[in-house]
Amino acid sequence: MYRYDILVSLRFLSKENGGRLHLPIIKDFEYTYRPVFRLEGETMGYCCGVVIGDYIKNYHFERELYDIRVLFLSFQKVKDKLSVGKRFKLYEGNHIIGVGQILKRRE
Repeated sequence: MYRYDILVSLRFLSKENGGRLHLPIIKDFEYTYRPVFRLEGETMGYCCGVVIGDYIKNYHFERELYDIRVLFLSFQKVKDKLSVGKRFKLYEGNHIIGVGQILKRRE
């Protein structure tokens, strides 16, 4: 099992900016939060797990978080589309709840 498939910068959107009313409940080092990951310009989304690690104590809307770990349910299906610098959105249903950029991809 890999620790992550990609590392990303991530910003959760507040309700005023079209996001959630409350922050998602995320355990610090467990993949318990599972939004849909969609690259900009793509219509297909991919199930993933997100870990925010050390940000757990200082986790707010509209704050840029760095080196956030993302693990895909099926990395093989998405890996050729993932490259450093690509932007993405996180969805819950039809709602965009976060935006970010890929910082690193495992081989």
